[in-house]
Order: sequence, then structure tokens, then C-alpha cells
Amino acid sequence: MRADDAIMRGEGTAFAPSLALSVRPITGDLDTPMTTAHMIIGSLTLLGFLAALILNIRTLATGAVFSWQRGVSFAAATLLLLQYMMGFSLLSSGKSITSVHFLVGLLAIIPVGFEHGYASTRPDARQRTLYTVLANAAAFILILIAYMIGETQGS
Repeated sequence: MRADDAIMRGEGTAFAPSLALSVRPITGDLDTPMTTAHMIIGSLTLLGFLAALILNIRTLATGAVFSWQRGVSFAAATLLLLQYMMGFSLLSSGKSITSVHFLVGLLAIIPVGFEHGYASTRPDARQRTLYTVLANAAAFILILIAYMIGETQGS
């Protein structure tokens, strides 16, 4: 028996007892790269909706609109779509999470659709901005709830 074999089994040696701890195989339920990506994209989605909300509140208060502001909103919605695809992929690969996580996450599509489908078609700029802020706030709150559930109960 070689000393390397003993270290790999966690037995250590007289000369390097702590080395055994550093080379032991890691066991347990590890996050997959897809799970990690889902968590990162979830954070970016949350930040995207927060940015859109802040920009739209600014527009409501001042009337000023940045030329790229609508792009931020579409980017956040695209990240949400990516989250849905990754989440369903994780569920189909055997990962599990409480159903409240994905139900609340799926509910977020309603205010996003309201913002892009209804609020953006209002003829009055003030009303359009008000509806957009309300839709952004609702989407942000729902995504925040889903994010918090995912962070605390994710597997």
C-alpha cells in the first residue's frame, strides 16, 4: 500500500496528517452548473427589474425618459424568460423545489405582459408611465419572493 492511497482514504500519514483533509473526495448534494447559472441569472433578473423600476419611477416623477430605458425593461423580461427555460430544465432533470417558488415566478409574467402589452399602448404619457411603474413594482415583488424562496429552499 502506498502512502498516497492512505491519504486518499483519509487516513493521513505521520508526516502530513492535514493533507488527508485537503484531498478527500467531496460528497453530498452539490450544485450543478445549471443550478448555479439559474441562481446567477435570477440575481441578474432581480437587478434588471429593480433598475427598470427605478428608471420608471424617475420618469413618473420628472417626465424625463432615457433613450435606452425601454431596452432595460426588455432585457429584464428576456432574463425572466431565460429563468423560466432554465427552471423547467432543472425540474425535468430531477431537481426539486417547493411549488410556491415556480408558481410565484410564473405569476411574474402577468405584470410583465401588462407592462409591454397594455401599459405601453396608453395614449397619455403620464398614464402609460404610471401603469408601467405599477407593473414593474408587481413584477419586482413577485420575482423577489421567488428569488428568496429559491435561495432559502433550493436544492
